[in-house]
Amino acid sequence: MDQQNLTYQDLKACRNSSTLIPMLKDMDTPSTLYHVRDNINEFSTSETNVIVSPLDIPIFTEEFLDHNKARESELRQLRKVNTDYEEQNAILSKHIENMKAAIEKLEVESVQRKATNKSLDEHLTKLRSLIVAQFSNFPIPGTTETVNPDNVEHYLQNLADKVTKDVKVNKECDVIVDKVRKIVTQMDAT
Repeated sequence: MDQQNLTYQDLKACRNSSTLIPMLKDMDTPSTLYHVRDNINEFSTSETNVIVSPLDIPIFTEEFLDHNKARESELRQLRKVNTDYEEQNAILSKHIENMKAAIEKLEVESVQRKATNKSLDEHLTKLRSLIVAQFSNFPIPGTTETVNPDNVEHYLQNLADKVTKDVKVNKECDVIVDKVRKIVTQMDAT
């Protein structure tokens, strides 16, 4: 076979065989390759009008096209999933921003409440010391219990119970109530 003049039949015979590649490799010069390429482009079959190529490129095979369609479908699906995740991330980011704002608001409220609690604790301590100072010489009638810093709440509860329970029975309770009012009035003045 003359390597300079490959014919259509030669190319068709070599198309599906492994002899074409070695033939092309054995050719002398690059100009011979151009000559073969030009001859290939000139030939077409009368039945299909398809240009015959000795280099049947596998990327145009049916299997590759099916594979490519499957990959494109997979890519579309992945893009859709990616878009869904991006939307979810946007929603979650907004939720995170809202949560951060709520946390900051709660932290400010917490600081304010701590300041209020501290103020109330100071006021309670001051009130306890006033009660201890004013009621220290006033025992609960019928007992020897007097007030001290450790029993202020207990003392006041017992005093209130004594006054409310015995008020109907005893006139002495009126005297106790008058003394308590006088002491509380003095406390208000201070």
